[in-house]
Amino acid sequence: MVLFACQSAPKEHSEMSRETPELTGSWTMSMNLGDAQINQYVRIHDDMKFTFYNSTEEIETSAASMKNDSIYLEMPVYHTHFVLVKQNSDLIDGYWTNPDRGADYKIPCTFQRAEDERMAKRSFDGDTLTYEIRFSADTENEYPAIGHISASGDCLSGTFETEYGDYRFLEGSRSGDSLFLQCFDGSHAFHFSIHQPSDSLLAGVFRSGTHWEEPLEGVLNSDATLRNPLTITSLVNDTPLDFVAMDNQGELVRFNTDQFAGKVTIIQILGSWCPNCLDESRYYKSLYEEVQNPDFQIIPIAFERSADFTTNTIHLNAYKEELALPYDLYLGGKASKSVASELFPQLSSVSSFPTSIYLDREGNVRRIHTGFYGPGTGKKFERYQTETKAFIASLLEEAI
Repeated sequence: MVLFACQSAPKEHSEMSRETPELTGSWTMSMNLGDAQINQYVRIHDDMKFTFYNSTEEIETSAASMKNDSIYLEMPVYHTHFVLVKQNSDLIDGYWTNPDRGADYKIPCTFQRAEDERMAKRSFDGDTLTYEIRFSADTENEYPAIGHISASGDCLSGTFETEYGDYRFLEGSRSGDSLFLQCFDGSHAFHFSIHQPSDSLLAGVFRSGTHWEEPLEGVLNSDATLRNPLTITSLVNDTPLDFVAMDNQGELVRFNTDQFAGKVTIIQILGSWCPNCLDESRYYKSLYEEVQNPDFQIIPIAFERSADFTTNTIHLNAYKEELALPYDLYLGGKASKSVASELFPQLSSVSSFPTSIYLDREGNVRRIHTGFYGPGTGKKFERYQTETKAFIASLLEEAI
């Protein structure tokens, strides 16, 4: 039994909805992952905007389009969408699809009316337990992680940190020795089903969408650590960075010492489809605006899933607009770590989206940061912001 957690469009849907007050209010969305189910609070507003809740995260969409009883809802940033049908004022059903995963990738879902007061009782301020986690333990695919789970009564929140990023804002519930954590952020549908025979042990299954599942096990360990993200990727030679990317007009742009000279630069390797990249992009925008120095620049190089340049350009332009980024994005190639590694042969590898390269005023690589731990990691994210701002300031203070 899965418990509820505590707290471009088809033409037939192109007509924007008028106000539909009978749908306004709180709903429970259920996504069917086969052997598991994600149950998430959603609020529909008078103007047909939807708000999705993951723990303390709120994701608001633009207004859905509606024709008769058919509803088309585009999720922000990731270019995924819902195709829904209003059955009555208390029930909506249909599916969520991610075109990047193929035309047949569809997850059935239903929206049912929920009690408004449940939305006001979202509390995730309980004590946090930290676990040393192994995913796919004792297999060739094993990798380490750190799990953080906070309990407030039977309501849970938390995240899992891997060496390449975090699983962001997870929310869930407890029933006896069974724990459930989940999130739907518009890009991923994650579900963790965990057995906890005691506070010190965990074992369960992680599911992502309809196509992936793997076991996990963990032991209570407040001192659990992962590799330092500054040590995972290294320089293999001292050849100056020199690479070519494409702007949104399809023109090739060469980046080399001429573009880096006299400036402190962050080269951000990302994908518009990547939630950790989104968290990093939001942070870099705030950092750029806080530093406010003409000698500081951020150059995002995106690796996208489509083979079509026009589609990638649409995605990157929408990404820039959605985040109101004050600088341009460039296309580096296909969303592949091997493709990204080929573009940056000076690095030992690009093992994660995102990866960031920090250059000083002379174009020297001074730091390579693999992955990203975002706001879902709490104090770790706060420390990262403080350290990164201080490092940029120190680079700016250096004489040319």
